[in-house]
Amino acid sequence: MAAEIPKNITLPSGAKYPVIGLGTFTVFNATGEPGAVFEAVKYAIDIGYRHVDAARVYGNEGEVGDAIQAKLDDGTIKNKKEIFITTKLWDTHHNPKDMKENTMKSLKLLRVDSVQLFLMHWPFGFKVSKLCTVVPNALAVWFYGK
Repeated sequence: MAAEIPKNITLPSGAKYPVIGLGTFTVFNATGEPGAVFEAVKYAIDIGYRHVDAARVYGNEGEVGDAIQAKLDDGTIKNKKEIFITTKLWDTHHNPKDMKENTMKSLKLLRVDSVQLFLMHWPFGFKVSKLCTVVPNALAVWFYGK
């Protein structure tokens, strides 16, 4: 008999962490139409997902935030806190003088006051340069040279 997979894991804080979530990385919107992330997040919430993973560098935190708001507005969820939101600080923002500003930008785009999990995207920082800028989609420039 197969073991049942729990929907959530209880963290030491008592918070419930959904074991299955929707990742919103889309190769910087190169693999989808504008609005595809918005529709994917809405659909995921409709079918029961309660964890959404985002990052400002993906360039779609605004679509993620708008989709969560749309599900609040249509009554699918009663409170944004029902959605466990993960987002990440990009590598050019590790300098302490840049952290607060960029964290606040993510929160504004996601249309929330806080997120449940905020990570450094990678465990190393980049210096801002032509190859790696502080704007979303920086990796598209870095990887593809466009």
